[in-house]
Amino acid sequence: MLQDNEWTNFSPENFKPLFDYEFFHLKTLAPHPKTDEIYLGSYYDGILYYNELTNEVKHWNKNNSILQAVTGDSTRTRISGLTFDKNENLWISNYGAPKPLAVKTKDNTWHNFSVPGSTNLNEIVIDQSGNKWIAVFGVGNGVVVYNEGSKIADPTDDKVRSITRTNSEIVGNKVNCVMVDLDGSVWVGTDQGPVIFDCGDPFSETCRGTTRKVVVEGIPAPLLRYEDIISMAVDGANRKWFGTRNGIFVQSPDGVTEVARYTSKNSPLLDNTVRTVAYNGYTGEMFIVTPGGIQSFKTETTSGGNSHSSSVVAFPNPVRPDYTGPIAIKGLVRDANVKITDINGKLVYETKALGGQAIWDGMDYNGSRAATGVYLVFSANENTSLPSDALVTKILIVR
Repeated sequence: MLQDNEWTNFSPENFKPLFDYEFFHLKTLAPHPKTDEIYLGSYYDGILYYNELTNEVKHWNKNNSILQAVTGDSTRTRISGLTFDKNENLWISNYGAPKPLAVKTKDNTWHNFSVPGSTNLNEIVIDQSGNKWIAVFGVGNGVVVYNEGSKIADPTDDKVRSITRTNSEIVGNKVNCVMVDLDGSVWVGTDQGPVIFDCGDPFSETCRGTTRKVVVEGIPAPLLRYEDIISMAVDGANRKWFGTRNGIFVQSPDGVTEVARYTSKNSPLLDNTVRTVAYNGYTGEMFIVTPGGIQSFKTETTSGGNSHSSSVVAFPNPVRPDYTGPIAIKGLVRDANVKITDINGKLVYETKALGGQAIWDGMDYNGSRAATGVYLVFSANENTSLPSDALVTKILIVR
């Protein structure tokens, strides 16, 4: 675990519950969205709960909960996906179980559900409408979309749909990962590129998904059609990061334009097989997991909110004479329009934030280094209640 730039390694030697519960082969985890609780999913024996503040530990498997053993192997309670919904209910992929989708509600009530088509449920994500999108392991199995309706305990109003190669634009044999971007679109990563679902009703047969078309050497082609998409993430600017067996592809928010490409040859990337990409919206770091280890890449973005934070900051501030690097303005509303003026109101620079962060190179419109003085940062976004060009912070430059 990385916290405050310090690593802590949890092992059976220094964290006794891992040994006591034979809790091996960790597959997934879900931090509670509002507390210091962490839920860990094992491909061997269920779920481990850990409270960082109290050191309380709990363990659930087939013996003390509705979680079920793998069909054909009564010794294993496999957990392959965990995520919280907006109501703090924990949704669980109970891989290989007769009822492979489970939920532990906020009030600690458990339920589980049958899923037509397959029991081999993997990663689970939740879209902005509360629909659960679950990758299904195996050739041609696609994804399952599930919605519990108005009452979790009442199965009569549930909706479920299996989306595969036969009823969608999915062309790959395997679905490796699923994610929801900042605009609510669902991206499905397959062994033959990504497919995007941004239809209003995913339970309708007309919702087939789309593939983005890019121009490669003058010829239109489906986005990353010949890449095995192992992992995906979005940064604060809603740009897509695809981890593949050939390094990392960074695409524009719509996926059409390549922003960057990182391999072990053109970057410090330790290995071209990228198993996981995960974004820290506060720091703007993209964490990258390969067979060579864990790395982080500092992006130009941070996560932006629906409004400016109460303390928009610029750094470095003040800007001293020997500093020639970029000046970052952090804590902005997502994709804000940013204007920088001198103390007399003369416009010096303007840009658009990447997520919640804008970058100023310290130059004025003439390409010269901004002179000594106080500069005012104004920011606005048409989707907020802020007045046009609201003053959010000041920057002192000393030459």
